[in-house]
Amino acid sequence: MSEKEYAFDVEKITAEVVAWIQKWISENGNERTKVIVGISGGKDSSVVAALMVKALGKERVIGVMMPNGEQKDILDSQTVVNHLGIEHYTVNIASAYEGIQKAFAVAGIVENDENEFFDENKLMNDSFSSIFKTNTPARLRMVTLYGIGAQIGNCRVANTCNLSEDLVGYSTFYLGKPLIFIRKMERNIEFERKV
Repeated sequence: MSEKEYAFDVEKITAEVVAWIQKWISENGNERTKVIVGISGGKDSSVVAALMVKALGKERVIGVMMPNGEQKDILDSQTVVNHLGIEHYTVNIASAYEGIQKAFAVAGIVENDENEFFDENKLMNDSFSSIFKTNTPARLRMVTLYGIGAQIGNCRVANTCNLSEDLVGYSTFYLGKPLIFIRKMERNIEFERKV
């Protein structure tokens, strides 16, 4: 199906989502509650951050960029936070990720050649499963967002996972009161096929 076969009222959906964000924050926070958004530079986090700014104002939105070591596309994230004019932090999760790998090796969970393990140019060792390599950085990012929220106080973390990520269990929010955002937006958006 081509794009022309769908009707999508951007202004209507945006207004509905902005109203929903404002209502959710008023029910789960107060007029000073801030929202923390993990900014990858991709479309999900960029849309969430932009809608949060539209709903709450830029002074109530905090962007957090969380590279794992050197990340070539970090400039995309920086472009988003600069464009939105929001307070932002960069927290490199590489040392936490390496620390977990080391702790697993010390505990005997994985076998490891200690000389290879501390290679600065290689964050991921072949001793770790692909699931570990994929999910652990995402979980560290979740911990980082909630940690920043706890440190600042009176914050809510916006979930930027989309419906397909939730369906396969990739969503990283389990505790607290996250602002389950993209899922809500996807459920509210109905594409009507033109006849």
